[in-house]
Amino acid sequence: MAASAAVIAAWTAKKQQAGFASLMALVVLFSWLHLSQTGQFQTDEIFLDYYASHLALRGGIDPYTANIAQSLVVQHVPLADLTPPLLSGGFFSGMDYPALSFLVMLPPFDIVHADAGVVPPLTFFLVSLVLVYMVAWKREGAWAGALAVAMILMDFGLVSLASNGDMDTVWVFFLLLSEILMARSTLASGVSYGLSVAAKQIPLLVAPFMLVYLVRQRGWRSAAIFALSSVLSFMAIDLPYIAASPASFLSEVARPETGGALIWIGQGGPSLISFTGIYLLSKGYFTMLMAVLEALLAILYAVDFRRLALSFPVFPILVMFFNYRLLFNYLAFWPMLLVPVIFLWERPGGGASKGGTRQRVLRVARYAAVAVAVAAVCTFPAFHVHDSGARIVSVELLHGPGGNVSEMVVTVEGPGSQGLHFRSFGPGFISYPPNGILWRDAYERNTTSGSVYVLEPWPGQGGDCCVQREGCERLQHQ
Repeated sequence: MAASAAVIAAWTAKKQQAGFASLMALVVLFSWLHLSQTGQFQTDEIFLDYYASHLALRGGIDPYTANIAQSLVVQHVPLADLTPPLLSGGFFSGMDYPALSFLVMLPPFDIVHADAGVVPPLTFFLVSLVLVYMVAWKREGAWAGALAVAMILMDFGLVSLASNGDMDTVWVFFLLLSEILMARSTLASGVSYGLSVAAKQIPLLVAPFMLVYLVRQRGWRSAAIFALSSVLSFMAIDLPYIAASPASFLSEVARPETGGALIWIGQGGPSLISFTGIYLLSKGYFTMLMAVLEALLAILYAVDFRRLALSFPVFPILVMFFNYRLLFNYLAFWPMLLVPVIFLWERPGGGASKGGTRQRVLRVARYAAVAVAVAAVCTFPAFHVHDSGARIVSVELLHGPGGNVSEMVVTVEGPGSQGLHFRSFGPGFISYPPNGILWRDAYERNTTSGSVYVLEPWPGQGGDCCVQREGCERLQHQ
């Protein structure tokens, strides 16, 4: 509806800017209706940012040294509904995002009302739409601006994520602004890019490609200005927390890739093969695969720059696809960052690239396939983990009052069957909570062929630890 309204408004309105304003009002209305049905705290990230801002503003407490999950106990928010479980049992309780992610939450928390925690992510998404519209409008007219926004709004998932308070909209806005400013001011573009990284680590994936672009188009001086201004703007936000506790800050921010205790989760990507037990690989394998793939793609981008110059926002999608914790929102907003490239960016030096669109797409696909294959082969031997052979042979559900599952008896056979941790999922490709339902050992008995576990739901999960039978249809061990 929103995308159709964008096209109709631009086509029929006497004043096309008024038509775009009507479109934005429609998006806000939809978001408000959507939020009224779902409520806030739809992701673990907004919950972490929300309470980190509470600690920093109200209590003057460094969020990187505090137990953020403890705040939920006081606020009666179910831990397992939102908090990533740990392989060692229990739940993650730290702050693993840079400081801007929670600093943008300060005004609505303290000035407006606690329930306004969803305002910042939705606002950043709406302002990003305005940026896209203005870039296309200035280059090709209001019709192009409405069409560019319509391309984005066709993906209902983006509107839904923003309405639910997904904090990825913050780094997306600053990265989008950095792209737009790069055509005018390398310094301003670098500052905006640094703020993007200060909100989340994901934009780091695009840094090598932006630097290659600047070097090839404008020289090393422009690339150095971009890099320096990025570092300075990042430090302007995060330096107080780095100075307060360097070890805590660095360990928490690096945790998504280095923290061995975070449970694996994914909605796609090859890590599914591993954490579902089909073929076991270590988390380090996927981290190294991403690093090698990033380097190879950056080299290929530099070597064939004239043909690939305007394709660089695609590469981070491919790299992130191999993350050991691949969620939909990690990839969802990257296509939105492609739109300004169409209207704004310079052609590569030396004239237009040869070959049609089909040839360029095929060339990028070939390079990507070669890079993936080389990275997989180069990193596989060092991080291979032999399949332990542990397999679940029987599951018995024990029901308590009200028909809820109170205990689960699981028999596991084969090597590596001792000391396992379990989680269960309901039916369907994506179930709630997305991290699954955690189970802890009430009793473990070792046998000659394996182990027998008596499991009970981990305390602190939603619904007063009441687990319906449907929530136990898929059981995973690790």
